Amino acid sequence: RHCKKSVPIKLINSGWAADFNLMTWALSAGHVANRSISFKPRVAWHYSALMEELPSGRKVVKDRSTSACKSQDLDCYFLPVSICPSSKYLPPIPLDDFMRTNFKKPDVVGLIAYHKQWDDEKLQTFIPNKSMRNLLAKIKLFRSNKEISAKKFYSALLYDYLSRPKQEFRVQIAAKVAELDRLKRGNCAVMHVRRGDAKIMVGWFRKYHDVSEYIEAGKPFLEKRGIKQIFLLTDSSLAIQEAESQFPQYKWIYFNRERYKADEGGFENQLPSKSPRIESTYLAATMELVKRCSVIMKSNSHLSHLMHWLMCAGRKMYDDGDGTSEYACPDSIVIGSHDHDELVSETGIRSNR
Repeated sequence: RHCKKSVPIKLINSGWAADFNLMTWALSAGHVANRSISFKPRVAWHYSALMEELPSGRKVVKDRSTSACKSQDLDCYFLPVSICPSSKYLPPIPLDDFMRTNFKKPDVVGLIAYHKQWDDEKLQTFIPNKSMRNLLAKIKLFRSNKEISAKKFYSALLYDYLSRPKQEFRVQIAAKVAELDRLKRGNCAVMHVRRGDAKIMVGWFRKYHDVSEYIEAGKPFLEKRGIKQIFLLTDSSLAIQEAESQFPQYKWIYFNRERYKADEGGFENQLPSKSPRIESTYLAATMELVKRCSVIMKSNSHLSHLMHWLMCAGRKMYDDGDGTSEYACPDSIVIGSHDHDELVSETGIRSNR
């Protein structure tokens, strides 16, 4: 019955976290509107296929031989979002169009989903499986813990649902997680140093920051918890050199993978290896590994915020050791929380970072 009203929502092809944020909103809106939701790229999902932008602005698949799978969409990695099959004939529509069509006040949909309706058991008529029932149970458990905002917990759980890996991808993620198994639970910190568009988007809300700024702001929390291991996440190989040369007192943990140098990749070009599957595997593994740590040092970024939310929902008092099952957010240090108030010009002295 619900599948007759199924709506394919267009994937935005922005960044890993931005794409999943859109999907969480779409699922919420679909639930409130009593419509089943699926997700579909206009051409291909940029984490499943290597894309390029033509002079006209239209994006096309650059090299099909590097695609993660034939469908070049979410199906390459993840289990279906819904029991309703995705239509081969209906073109995907932007989420904004769906919101305007189905709601008089689209802005309140998120609030309705966050606080009132998402744990309604009627949702199981849309996606009647064990994963969703587990999600509902976790949300009910969360409501007794007032230390975590609804947005953080809700977004993290929906990400976990949307990113349920297929068996092949699950094995690939596990292999990458095993590479960094030396990352100690409860005794590590996450540092997310975003360099690419932080250098090239002048006057935007995101600003360039030295590694020293992260350390200076996070040092009290690192010392309080006796942390020496830092899980360094960055899109620039030069940030790793900066961290290890300036702060050798810390044990820097990071994936040995291809990276651009600062902004050489350009805006929203997240595939330095030119392999969508490799990049997606590293990202999915990272989302699992960050849950081990008890401190996060970050700047303004959809990805760093998503990691923070996952750390909130994925930690059960690792470091406090009180034996309870309550969820606890890590210490969070936001570098440049007011960057959007400043005009930033990244030139000259920082051009090689």
